[in-house]
Amino acid sequence: MGDVKEFDTNAILCKICKKRKSTVLCDAIIGEMAYAGHPPKINGIIDLSIPMRSPITCDTPMCDKCTTKITDHMDLCPDHAKKLK
Repeated sequence: MGDVKEFDTNAILCKICKKRKSTVLCDAIIGEMAYAGHPPKINGIIDLSIPMRSPITCDTPMCDKCTTKITDHMDLCPDHAKKLK
């Protein structure tokens, strides 16, 4: 899985309501990124079990009231929540 993004919640307003501070980012996967280069080596041996792709997420900043919680650690923006239903 890709790295967790950190952002300054004090600097970003919710993109949905544009009133409250954002506290979460949308976790919907919208694509994937392929790594350039060769597969990683472990102890000099190429390890083909390590994926050469990483997911790209929506990352729309949202407040707690505008998000749709799927699990404790997965939030979706209204557009992606609507597509899920």
